[in-house]
Amino acid sequence: MKSKLKKLSLILLLLMVTIVTLSINYFSANEKNNFEEIAIINNNLLKFKSENEHAFKETYGENYKEALKKNESAVLVSAEIDSLFTNKKLNSVEYPDYFGGKYIDDDNNLVIQVLKNDSKTFEEEFVNLKNDVVIKYVNNSYSDLEEVNNQIINYFIKNGVLGTGLKANYIDVINNIVIVELENNTLEEQKWFKDNVVNSDVIKFVKNEKQVVDTKSHMAGGAGPNLCSIAYRVRRNGKDGFLTAAHCVTQGSTYGDYGTVVERRYGGQMDVAFIELLAGNSVSNNIRYGYSSTITLNTDSNTYPTVNTVGTLVAKSGIATGSTSGTISNTNFSYSNSSGVYFTNLVVTRAKCNNGDSGGLVFKPVNQTYGTAAGVIHAKLLPGGASPTEPGDTIYSKAEVIVNNLNVSRY
Repeated sequence: MKSKLKKLSLILLLLMVTIVTLSINYFSANEKNNFEEIAIINNNLLKFKSENEHAFKETYGENYKEALKKNESAVLVSAEIDSLFTNKKLNSVEYPDYFGGKYIDDDNNLVIQVLKNDSKTFEEEFVNLKNDVVIKYVNNSYSDLEEVNNQIINYFIKNGVLGTGLKANYIDVINNIVIVELENNTLEEQKWFKDNVVNSDVIKFVKNEKQVVDTKSHMAGGAGPNLCSIAYRVRRNGKDGFLTAAHCVTQGSTYGDYGTVVERRYGGQMDVAFIELLAGNSVSNNIRYGYSSTITLNTDSNTYPTVNTVGTLVAKSGIATGSTSGTISNTNFSYSNSSGVYFTNLVVTRAKCNNGDSGGLVFKPVNQTYGTAAGVIHAKLLPGGASPTEPGDTIYSKAEVIVNNLNVSRY
């Protein structure tokens, strides 16, 4: 009997040793896997931090953190000013007659422009903001600039641009004028414009020197939709999908193995397509910021960054140039392309993009882990004479315009 008990005890002891050994091996393997996973995450974070810092240092230098903080403060004051003049019924900002415009300067100060004869009115209404802004006096009210620019837009939307000589038009808020870029800027072109479109002292005619180049790659055998970038995920009519540039795809086509193009808008205020995902596919809210994915997008469809202030810092992400950042230089850029398609109300930022970035994401970085979608990359803007293969300033369609016209929501 004692012999049997000894054998049983020995067997139990061996089983316990085996179980402990297997457990140690199991947890050691999993611990190793966990450490490897943590190492990968840390490497991504470090790479993201490096890319993020590099992009911002290119814009603001070594003291970029202080500059970013000051820029964000100026953006918030700008939004506060807009809220004072927002018509909630029309969901539009209606500035008073004495208001000339606003922008964030190179030192990240918010500059408020006031008509020269209305400084007293401004002082009374903005008494609480005097210490937060720089005041400059101008000749034209922003509402007058906007009215003239809208007249130009409405004319060319209705009548087309081919044969007119028009290349671009926009409000130059810093110089308090409306710019009209003509192909040759001859006296004949100017006269035709004044006689047929609008004749106003707030217009400055210039010769077109800029190039707008679609940031889509072209390769032998024809370009395909996979050569562009993804912007961000949205839902339309209960279907999950994502946005890219319309010039990258055709209606009804497939975007790689991801999904089908069910809505496409090319012209006016948008160069955007909605791709409905095929079963088994998904798009993350993590931003592929260069090669990392550590920034997450806000999913609130009603939350957009302030993109109506020149000087606001934004960032962009695309497959060709990864992460770049830069300030907004124009909030109402309109132009006609070589095919006679007229685009309006686009945003231009100094954040660089290149061929392949079309359809990518423009966002406002809130911090190193969070951002808000600002729009979808349309094209790049190059100076005259530059090679079409060079990086250029990013032109993009506004997120709030997209959500209002495509009936999409963030998720």
